[in-house]
Amino acid sequence: KVETKLGIETARDMHCHFSKIEYTYKSGEKCHHSLDEPAFGPEFSHLAQVIAEFKLRPTIICETPMQDIDAIKMRDILKKTT
Repeated sequence: KVETKLGIETARDMHCHFSKIEYTYKSGEKCHHSLDEPAFGPEFSHLAQVIAEFKLRPTIICETPMQDIDAIKMRDILKKTT
């Protein structure tokens, strides 16, 4: 759908934010969690697989509470996947 609406190059070079997020039924997003917290999702490895499969080149902004540490983990997961 993104490719159809925005075009293939825009979809390949998209800008997105990532973290594991805790939600509430009343107000939606409650807080962001680190990548190591298994109780919350989604797992970054799933996004990394899609990035590799479709040969995407996104700019991914890490929004976890431990941005510096988790950004390196995300980079390493992407390197293993591609």
